[in-house]
Amino acid sequence: MERLRTQLGFEDAKGRYVLLEIAVADYGAVVHRYTGSNIVRFSQIFEGVLNELLEAHSFFYTEPQEGVFLVFLRFSQQDSFQSILSHTQTLAAQIDSSFRHLLDIRSTIIYSLPLLFLREARACYRLMELLRPHAFFRPNNDIYFLQDYPLDASACDAFLAEFEALLTERLASRNLLEIEGCYDDAVRRIVEQRLCTDPTAFARSCERCISAFLADRANTKHALPAGAYYQNYVALKVALLNILRPHCLSNEDQDKNLLIKRALLLIQQHYSEDIGLEWLAARLWVNASYLSRVFSQEVGQPFTVYLNNYRIKQAKRLILTSNLKLCEVAEQAGFSSSIVFSRSFKKVTGETPSEFRNRSL
Repeated sequence: MERLRTQLGFEDAKGRYVLLEIAVADYGAVVHRYTGSNIVRFSQIFEGVLNELLEAHSFFYTEPQEGVFLVFLRFSQQDSFQSILSHTQTLAAQIDSSFRHLLDIRSTIIYSLPLLFLREARACYRLMELLRPHAFFRPNNDIYFLQDYPLDASACDAFLAEFEALLTERLASRNLLEIEGCYDDAVRRIVEQRLCTDPTAFARSCERCISAFLADRANTKHALPAGAYYQNYVALKVALLNILRPHCLSNEDQDKNLLIKRALLLIQQHYSEDIGLEWLAARLWVNASYLSRVFSQEVGQPFTVYLNNYRIKQAKRLILTSNLKLCEVAEQAGFSSSIVFSRSFKKVTGETPSEFRNRSL
């Protein structure tokens, strides 16, 4: 701490301080490109850039780990918190722009609230270490304000448990588009809700689900390195999809799967109306004969049988949960008349609607 005070030029430790962490992406490759792997020489280049950008400020930097630079900026006690934050954000943007456009270096920059005491720096840096991996999910965002991210481990654990349940469900469909959509939705939630989910934990959740999905498939080999192995979430997704593609539906089968899902949804929404195969095909923009064939293949029964059974199911629900007359039940369930309703009901259930109601009382 004394060394920091001396380097900052404030042995009385008065003032306000901001920590600004700069994590250089592909650090080894960057050092090799600029100095032939001479780390000392690269540090001199790095310091020169900082001196040029921060010449009006007292600052000191250290490298707590390879490729991660921690910059201490000193401000006057008279500066307001808001002005310090605004100025720090501007400096972070200038550093990022200089690295990106002048040196072709990608980095993740995290800055803190103003600190009243240097002794707060250690705890602040530990929080930065937790936040740093979040860049995995936001490859196009390079600047983070530490206090924008509540580092809640329980929220992250709950999210991962929910994600695994959803991914397992999507894997069962063998629909690659749905699986990819589930993955993308998870990443979107991480970004929008600012969850500090560790990339390695996220990758392990994916691997657990995939391992369970492939468990019954003989001669299946797959491997997912830890999340840190991938540059960002897109690279991890590509690896996942490449593993899953041989075990999922073909594009044609996926199209059929989606078509039937839309068909079933329309039936659920309009079963009480006068609908038929031609009506459904027109709304799905497909040929009625094609829809009939695909429906039977995917659902396991013809459209007319499925629709009739669905209407009977809804009729039974109405009988059990309402005091509607049976003729009203027939109408609300989509049957053209009470006679057709009674005949269909008995054929499917083995008893008339009246017998079903009396037995259920």
